[in-house]
Amino acid sequence: EVQLTPGKRYSLSVYFFSKQMYVSLDGNKIFEFAYPEPAYLSLVKTCVSFGGHDKAQNHSFELFKGILCSCTLKISDSIEGKPCEKSLVKPCEPSAAKMWTEFSFLNTLEELYYFNQVYVKNMHCDIRRRVRGSSQKKPGAKHKVIACNDTPGFICEDTHIYGDKAREYGYRFHFWNSIDYFCYFSHHLVIIPPPGYIAVGHKMGAKVIGTFIVEWDEGEKTMKHILNNELPIGKEVKKLPGEYYYADKLIEVCIAYGFDGYLLNIEANVDKALLPKLLDWVQYLRGRLASVKPDAEIIWYDSIDEQGIVNWQSKLNAHNKIYFDASQGFFTDYHWDQTELPINLQFTYDRNPLDVYVGNDIYGRGVSIGGELDTYKAIEAIVKYPLSFSLYGCAFYYQNENGCLDSSKFINNEKLFWHGQGIMTIANSKGMTKQFQTAGGPWYELGRWRVESEPVYELSHVSSREWGTRGININLAKLADLLHIPRANLKAIEFEVYVKGTPPNCRDPYKLYITSSTSWKTGIPSYDKDFLKEEIMYASEHWELAKTKIDLELCPEAIDVSIVECGKDVEMMEGYHGSRFAFEYIRVYFDRPSSDINRSLTDRMKYRRAYKELPYGTTFNMGMGKFQFNQGLPTSNTCNNIFDYDVGATYMFKYKSISAEEIKELFPGYKLIEECNIDMDVAKGYFGTSSMQLKYKFHSENEILVYKLFKTEFDVTDDISLSSCLQGCLMCGDVYWLFKASDGHIYARKNEPLTIQNEWSISRFKLNIPSTIFGYPVHLKGIYVAVMPHKSELQKQFAKKIPYGEAKFNLGHLGIYRSSMHWISPMDIKNVLQVKNVRWTTFLNPKTAIIQDNNKAIVDIQLNWEVEASIIPLISHSRIYIDTDWVGNSYNQYFVKSECEAATDEEGKGKVSIKIQPVTCLLQFGEIPELITQEIPISSFFGQHFVMFHFIKKKKKKVLCVD
Repeated sequence: EVQLTPGKRYSLSVYFFSKQMYVSLDGNKIFEFAYPEPAYLSLVKTCVSFGGHDKAQNHSFELFKGILCSCTLKISDSIEGKPCEKSLVKPCEPSAAKMWTEFSFLNTLEELYYFNQVYVKNMHCDIRRRVRGSSQKKPGAKHKVIACNDTPGFICEDTHIYGDKAREYGYRFHFWNSIDYFCYFSHHLVIIPPPGYIAVGHKMGAKVIGTFIVEWDEGEKTMKHILNNELPIGKEVKKLPGEYYYADKLIEVCIAYGFDGYLLNIEANVDKALLPKLLDWVQYLRGRLASVKPDAEIIWYDSIDEQGIVNWQSKLNAHNKIYFDASQGFFTDYHWDQTELPINLQFTYDRNPLDVYVGNDIYGRGVSIGGELDTYKAIEAIVKYPLSFSLYGCAFYYQNENGCLDSSKFINNEKLFWHGQGIMTIANSKGMTKQFQTAGGPWYELGRWRVESEPVYELSHVSSREWGTRGININLAKLADLLHIPRANLKAIEFEVYVKGTPPNCRDPYKLYITSSTSWKTGIPSYDKDFLKEEIMYASEHWELAKTKIDLELCPEAIDVSIVECGKDVEMMEGYHGSRFAFEYIRVYFDRPSSDINRSLTDRMKYRRAYKELPYGTTFNMGMGKFQFNQGLPTSNTCNNIFDYDVGATYMFKYKSISAEEIKELFPGYKLIEECNIDMDVAKGYFGTSSMQLKYKFHSENEILVYKLFKTEFDVTDDISLSSCLQGCLMCGDVYWLFKASDGHIYARKNEPLTIQNEWSISRFKLNIPSTIFGYPVHLKGIYVAVMPHKSELQKQFAKKIPYGEAKFNLGHLGIYRSSMHWISPMDIKNVLQVKNVRWTTFLNPKTAIIQDNNKAIVDIQLNWEVEASIIPLISHSRIYIDTDWVGNSYNQYFVKSECEAATDEEGKGKVSIKIQPVTCLLQFGEIPELITQEIPISSFFGQHFVMFHFIKKKKKKVLCVD
């Protein structure tokens, strides 16, 4: 129904999101349809196959958000079908809402050619990278670390720059204080780090780099066009201006988004005649980028040799040194041997050897040492030399062992990988893992079973009309031997499985058993009060998690543990139509003795990066969860936005304390607690979606918990202060803040609440630490929180509500600042935290026509504003309200909200009230007056036209027609 311009190209897109398909023309949504699950999965698999992402096909459909397939419609000059003349056609600009709210990579040279930074202003990271210190206790070189993710199939989680409310959980990288660079990696031409990663990395003081990658035959053609400075247009090419056009475009992309350089991955042969041009191109990219962004870096991946042939060396040597000389860093392939590590040093005689990053694949593909939980062995070998290292595949435990479906499993595996803490997977649906095969047999089967492929999971075991049984036995003594621990240190074994029914009636029954046996008795029950062994459960049409756990401390004489799953068909039909089981995992929980092998990856690193700049504040906010909290109260449901991530603890998920000698000096007669579980709690938060929870046990009144929160290098001044927000401290005991100074002295300050707000205890005080000792300046080296058992009568009353010895409390905020420079008095907040020059644009969303309600309109709103330059360093973010509802946070004076509902009058006019509230890193914020009341005339909206699509059958084929 719309008049299409002859000769113009129109972009037709099909977009899959949450079991729905949207069709858009030039980015404007014009059609949507909800699919039942099987059809949706089929469409997604077709879409993914079309896009070339074959590895992603087996992942859960819930994770396919943002898979986008596009084609181009060419409209003829006349209805007779006269073809358009061949010409260079600019790709269609996206619609306002899509352009503002969704992020994408650059897949072709044409997309790179047409990149325009005007369209990504709201995606630019204005957060200046925090300066960090690099002090270390251990002797030796200060190794640099690159963390490199590779998340095929999950990459679309990061496309929503203002968050994805359809998911309350997503991938997060938590160990920023252990790395120097975060490299965002995938398989596109130009992989731009999503704006949220750039923002978080800079908040944590790490550099964030993108990736430029060309691969195989297509990559060979691409590099030829790049080095010849030309743009392919069909079978023709267009000569581009200048000598290094694409290098300049890469620099433009880097500046536009605000990231810190590139990893160059040339995994395609390069014509030997073009190698001098390639080296000149890399040197130009390095030098030109450094001239406009001095701290940016170009790092070369070990892929081609001096002949231009793909030939991984897995070390720096004579075959690839020319590329090391042209760049600022060298990222080796990961198929190296320990004996080859010294070779790297032979070819860095004129450079810092720490610019060589020895590659490590966490997946362990073809490595001679390391991989998965053995990665620490590889790092241990590398740090013997003055070499840096990289960790490739940091999302491994998110993609595996159900990590993408359960945050607690992901965190537990991350603790095990990074800190060597005692939780380990010992078996899966295929049987015992390689390391533990001698401790248990394979799965056995009784009755009739069939293995089937699933569109979501790789395969499942399907039961039949009679009860079928699958089981596995584990010998505890052999298990303890393989873990190198005493049998008494085995604490529990947990079993989990995903269960689903089979149509037509999916209410198929199933049971799970977990029992142990001794030399004199068999069949000791599960001891899990939340899971009744004899209970028959019923599956549904969806995959659902079922799990149980056996406490081995309650049966210390147990020799074996048996795990059994049973299922049958409720309809008693012939064939295999019963309950089906997939993704079985068995985990063991255990304690490590002090003499046990240290499997900690972080302990192999020479130093932790220290916070050096003031002010510093953290809200322990993971940026995802069921609720968004504001001053302790939940204000909205599901939130998932990596921009909001703000968990700044130096020793993430690890109980780091101080020495017993130091405790004796500070608190005579007290003994240090040796164990504390540190987790993120999404059920409680002060500002954001979560808080950090410390859980521990007191065994006597003369014990004390001391946890090191931050490693710092702050200069001490007379006005240096601390603000904090705690919950549960009245029930757990007296709380102290400890500050370790550069002279070795530790200063203790008791936490005295100024006020209680929604069960959160708010404190603020000066540290009162001398700024000089004998004329030398004092630096603050570490910040600790300490808790001792209840002493006051009030606390003892609270303690009666919980079992003696058990304690936990939550940290909702902590800030360090100079009160004379960073603290704004309540009287000045209104004047200081002020926004100005607010500008906005509103677009009517096509859904307005769909709802057919004359008293309502749906609009997309773009906002941008200004603040005083002097207060930008103080502002953490700005909270945005539409009418009275909080709708999100902004980190760069831009914000977009799509699909806002606005009430309208009889004439089709309405208004939306918009409020902007700047917030400092110390959680100071002023009132939120109504800044904008925007009139939205919608009467003219219905005069616009839409292109209508329909499918017709023509010679047994479906044809997409444009009316």
